[in-house]
This record gives sequence, C-alpha cells and structure tokens, in this order.
Amino acid sequence: MHQTVDCKSGGSVTFVPIEEDKFGFKPGQLVHFTKSIRNGKVALIRGVCDGLLWFSVFSSIDEAVKEEALNVPVDTSSCRVHEEFIRQYGWVIDDRKNLFIYKDTK
Repeated sequence: MHQTVDCKSGGSVTFVPIEEDKFGFKPGQLVHFTKSIRNGKVALIRGVCDGLLWFSVFSSIDEAVKEEALNVPVDTSSCRVHEEFIRQYGWVIDDRKNLFIYKDTK
C-alpha cells in the first residue's frame, strides 16, 4: 500500500513502507536529534522517495508514536548515508516505533 504525505515545503511525496531503506533506517523508527537546530526533538522516519530520506519532526516521543503523527508533513535532508545523519544531526535511535505506519500495508 502506498502512503502519500504532504511536504513542509509544499507538494507531496508517496512512499511504500519497506523494512529498511538505503540509508539504514526503517519506516516507523524514531530518532532523537542531539545536535543541530532541532536538538531535543524527535524524528519519525517515513521512508525514501526520489532518493531522499523523509521524516516528520515532533517535540516528543509521545507525539511521534500516535496514529495522528502520520498526518504531519514531512521534511528531508541532503545527507547521503546513515553515518552522515548520525554525524550531522546526532541522531540516536529510540527503541520505540510508530507501528501505525504499517497499518494499511498488510
């Protein structure tokens, strides 16, 4: 099942949730920003489209695990590999996930 999501910059992107993308992240994974302007926030990994990793940003894990989190517009970054996201943003992967991302894909 495809999921179409609005972008923060306008327009929309469409994902097919898969278990792992080329960046080494999985749709539904939650990561903490520990660096950059988003320090202290949480990203919900949505997927890859047009060769870019797309994610939504939240103030807390509690917001990011809700079904409503899937309606939040997505953003992207110019990073090219897993390690670059970790270095540039200080991403730390959380044990929790947003399981609603796979709700309509089974």
